[in-house]
Amino acid sequence: MRLGELIAVARECKGWTLRDLERASGVSNPLISQIETGKVKDPGFFTVVRLLDALGVSLDRAASAYRRKLDVLREAGVFKPRAEPRKEAERAVNKIMRKHRPALKKALLESHATPKDGER
Repeated sequence: MRLGELIAVARECKGWTLRDLERASGVSNPLISQIETGKVKDPGFFTVVRLLDALGVSLDRAASAYRRKLDVLREAGVFKPRAEPRKEAERAVNKIMRKHRPALKKALLESHATPKDGER
């Protein structure tokens, strides 16, 4: 379910017009209409929060609708993320480690060296 669809359904369930939602959220009714129809795909975080808050829909509820859509797309083999975020992070760390191994090893050895007499 798209964000616009979620907002439209929630608004209609409350029996509200676009103008009612405009009054409750402070978001202009033309913008609400464009979000609902998909003409505006990324209205901004604060706009979304204001709309969902006025409709009584939690951010968690909106996110779970999106997660369900992703799950369906994954099962159908349509949505294939390029890599797991954790794997990407591990690759980046490994690359840095390979590049800076001598300096890292030296710093590690120096940090664990015991002070000699007179260096305290």
